[in-house]
Amino acid sequence: MLGKIELPTNLSLSLLIQQNVDDPSTVIGPGVQALTRRIDEYMALSLVLANLRQAIAKANVEQGVEAALAQAAHHNRIMAILKKLASAGVTPADEQLKAELAFSLDALRIPERSYGATRAVTVSVVLPELRDKAAAGYIEAKRSLEAIEDNRAGLNAAVHLELAEGDANLLRQLGLI
Repeated sequence: MLGKIELPTNLSLSLLIQQNVDDPSTVIGPGVQALTRRIDEYMALSLVLANLRQAIAKANVEQGVEAALAQAAHHNRIMAILKKLASAGVTPADEQLKAELAFSLDALRIPERSYGATRAVTVSVVLPELRDKAAAGYIEAKRSLEAIEDNRAGLNAAVHLELAEGDANLLRQLGLI
């Protein structure tokens, strides 16, 4: 309900109703009252939401959910690094690299082949051992992240929050609970 606030600030006065033309205050007055009521409701709902978010934040800290979220974020960052390494090309074997460098150098030295030839060769610095270690580390980090997420879900389920009576009444009155 707070995601999209509808506060109509205009009224459409039909010119076909003579009373609207003669005394527009008979329509504007109730419109003002409805707008004021709506503003009060939204402000009250915003306060309920703020109170609820504060209670959730406090419970998250007390129950260790915040710590679990921090650990999960760490694992996600580590997994991003390891995934990049695990999917990277590897450093070519020494003989292959030397052959590629010699071929590229020859291309630069021969005038008819040098036009458009690159003056540098891009070489991966990811050794096969590093790629394999990254792949294994990614799997381990993913398992660890799943365990953290399971633990966090359990912590969340153990938290019970209570709404203040006035907040609960407002939500009931608006048909939200």
